[in-house]
Amino acid sequence: MVEGTIIRARRTAYYSPMLHNVIISIGVLMLPVDKALREQLALAFSKRAKNLIEEESESPMMSTVSALMLLGTYHAATSRQNLGFLYSGMGLRLVQACE
Repeated sequence: MVEGTIIRARRTAYYSPMLHNVIISIGVLMLPVDKALREQLALAFSKRAKNLIEEESESPMMSTVSALMLLGTYHAATSRQNLGFLYSGMGLRLVQACE
């Protein structure tokens, strides 16, 4: 491997970097650590997932849909229901675009 190269994970119907980050953000919320640390870590992973929305939506797959739905779940779990509905709605609309 050449130093300074970036290795990008391959996207499949079952895996994408966005989905990966969303799953970690939800999982972090369940860690038995200080609440402030949990929230800080979860927020960092969810922000990374949000940064990938446009990139993955250019050529959406089912992993993109799953990531958006789980991003909605993440926000609902952190008492931000409006954002939860927003991202879940985006996921549902993307399903129609994938047909």
